[in-house]
Amino acid sequence: MDKSWMHSDRRSKAYEFGVEAFLNFAVENLLTTTHIRCPCVKCVNLKVFGVGIIRDHVYFNGIDQSYKNWTFHGEPWEASTNASRNVEEDDGHSRYSFVSEEIDMDDNDFGDFGDFGSDPYEFANVIGDGDQPVYPGCRKYTKLSALVKLYNLKAKHGMSDVCFTESYSSRRYSSSSRRLKVLKGYVQNRTLPECCIAERYIAEEAVEFCTQHLSDVSTVGVTSSQKMGVSKPLSGCTVSVVDQDLLNQAHLYVLENTEEVLPYIEQHMIHIKTAYPKFRKRTKWLQDKHNSTFIQWLRFKVQSELEEDNNGVSENLRWLAAGPNMAVPLYRSYLIKGIKFNIKAQDDVRTTQNSGVYLLAQTMQVASAKDKNPILSNMGFYGVIQEIWDLDYQKFTIPVFRCDWIDSSGLVVDELGFTLVDLSKIGHRNDQFVLASQVKQIFFVDDPMHRGWSVVLSMPNREYNDVIGDEVLGDVIIQCEPFTRGMPNVDTFDELVGEFGGQNIRDGCEDIWIE
Repeated sequence: MDKSWMHSDRRSKAYEFGVEAFLNFAVENLLTTTHIRCPCVKCVNLKVFGVGIIRDHVYFNGIDQSYKNWTFHGEPWEASTNASRNVEEDDGHSRYSFVSEEIDMDDNDFGDFGDFGSDPYEFANVIGDGDQPVYPGCRKYTKLSALVKLYNLKAKHGMSDVCFTESYSSRRYSSSSRRLKVLKGYVQNRTLPECCIAERYIAEEAVEFCTQHLSDVSTVGVTSSQKMGVSKPLSGCTVSVVDQDLLNQAHLYVLENTEEVLPYIEQHMIHIKTAYPKFRKRTKWLQDKHNSTFIQWLRFKVQSELEEDNNGVSENLRWLAAGPNMAVPLYRSYLIKGIKFNIKAQDDVRTTQNSGVYLLAQTMQVASAKDKNPILSNMGFYGVIQEIWDLDYQKFTIPVFRCDWIDSSGLVVDELGFTLVDLSKIGHRNDQFVLASQVKQIFFVDDPMHRGWSVVLSMPNREYNDVIGDEVLGDVIIQCEPFTRGMPNVDTFDELVGEFGGQNIRDGCEDIWIE
């Protein structure tokens, strides 16, 4: 793959096409659009973002030009003469140069670390260890970056080796003290505390063991992963005969997002290009023609195949081609994979908010209204649920959301990196529907600095699993991060006091257990 664009001007077309080619290459190899390492000069493949944020980082910050072998994005590693994956010996700079910059070292401070030049694979293994996360599931720090951060804190604050060791041990003590608090709660007879703890602990272990051998039984008080995948209506429904154009719009979206229908979409596009050879190069015209004729074409196509022997048409495809019932159940509230969604009218009479959604989808983007050759790329959409439909295909139902999507003119990113939306600017009238299983729940908070604008905040993970260790009670961290597209160069709280610092914690205070 041509990588010369990495050295081009970021305002040039070559750089623009190169960025899109790189993102498409990463998505095709990693099979994800939300957990991709960012190769910009600030993130240097240490942070994970979605495609949209990575695109903005690469434009604003520039791509790390030393990242020549895209190993983090699916390209096989190739051994080179300099015995490293992405190290340039000419200028002495690499994507791991943050190590020397973070702790203020020069070349003479490294000393003799051995001759890696004679064994390039040994040096590759050393760099590979630096890419490992601190603990399973950690996406913010690798072993190398965490170690550098700790040593930077130690040097910045003049900590002795004894102080540094005790600070690290205090974090382990905090987790142990919480466990001791639980055990103290087992004591009912103060004259025999050990017996009470042992008896209660054995009883809990026995019950836990029995639940593993009983069907349809789960541990009390622990969120079940199976419950997090449940989808069902949470309110009564109103059956209504909807407008035919809206029904076709929802039905078309379901078809285009069903894997079994994708071969028929390709056949229909070929059919259109053959029938209209003058328009075969006009992408937007072909897409509009496909949207207006595909539903009827698919119905006739499947019917003709059903008349043949050994047609291979599945039962699901048969009912999908036939189309949904015009009498559609409308719900006010619906549970999707354990998360509750409401329509806007339901939220208006409540203090909670469950109608905001975010969708990352591949769409056609045009430079202007006269652009007849749009480019396909991933783009984020923010919307508010207006109606919840349960499309009835006779043998199965598919829940979809009809949303008011925010127009691009009502979407900005402020100087601090927060995404702001104007909920009054509605767009995408011809594409209002989305599968309920595709969206991520968000909520909007009024911006006190900009009247009429709202800040977009993401929802925390509802499943609290202790992925660090096997402790009964692990540290529960709920993050509610804003949707950002690159942060400015400002000193954050973590940089001032340290990510692992505890300078503001009082000594001698007992932990408080909250039930």
